[in-house]
Amino acid sequence: MSAHTTESAGLRQIVLGTDFSETAELATDHAAHLARRHGARLTVVHGHTTGIYWIAPSKPLSLPSQYEDQILREIQTKLKDIEERLTALNVSVETRLIASAGADAALYVAQSVGADLIVTGTRGHTGFKHLLLGSTAEQIVRGAKAPVLAVHPGDDANEKKPLHIVLPTDFSDDALSALKRAVELFSGDPPAPCSLTLVHVLHSPSLMTPVLSDPSVRRLFLEQAKNDARQALRALAQPLEADGHQVESRVLEGDPGDTLAKVAREVDASLIAMGTRGLTGWKRVVQGSVADRTLRHAECPVLTLPRESPSKD
Repeated sequence: MSAHTTESAGLRQIVLGTDFSETAELATDHAAHLARRHGARLTVVHGHTTGIYWIAPSKPLSLPSQYEDQILREIQTKLKDIEERLTALNVSVETRLIASAGADAALYVAQSVGADLIVTGTRGHTGFKHLLLGSTAEQIVRGAKAPVLAVHPGDDANEKKPLHIVLPTDFSDDALSALKRAVELFSGDPPAPCSLTLVHVLHSPSLMTPVLSDPSVRRLFLEQAKNDARQALRALAQPLEADGHQVESRVLEGDPGDTLAKVAREVDASLIAMGTRGLTGWKRVVQGSVADRTLRHAECPVLTLPRESPSKD
């Protein structure tokens, strides 16, 4: 349906998960912008579990078939409206209604079409629905084999805003992979240098071992850890600066998710880009929770890149 056929950065298939909320509409704008920029096909997915609705944790409500049919008709109408609107914007688009929960539906379609990117909204509702939608975005990030762009309330797709990326790093290769993909996706064609804030967070609870119970010992240990991290960040920044990026580095102590969200607010970041699941065992659990907390607290889009995602070299 789109006359724009130029492919860039290997972005051919985008999957957008929608629940028709206001934040999902913002996610639609981001997905449409990326689809136009890269000549990608956009598949819009809505997951719907039929027949039973939960009005309380232990009180299922089964709707009569005529009401269920009406709900399905309304969903199809909303999907058709999205398709028509995006087609008018010169986006190649298809829509799918999947009989499954939202996260499972998005992940299923992403795998079936070989998605290069999944776009989803988060915190599109309040109260109990707020929690459900938030957990949906987190489930997508945990289960995705492709990069995921999570969009928050107020995250307008501003094409003219200078690209400023907050890049958290534990000095594995995952951060640089996330940065490379973010620049490919968002900085234009050909990719242009951008502003970067490199962040390494020392997470206090993970430092609380018996040997650090003495305050003076712990203080010395933290100072050494910070100095080591600053040196590592300088080494990481040098080749990025040589590529033309403007780089600022920060070593901070605190909860990683909260800290990254705070830094992003301070620098008015247009994006947080982070690798996920780069470790195994207990460290993998900790790193996964960082992504979850960042999704919950960030006020700008968050791009997560799983280690298992295919290389874009």
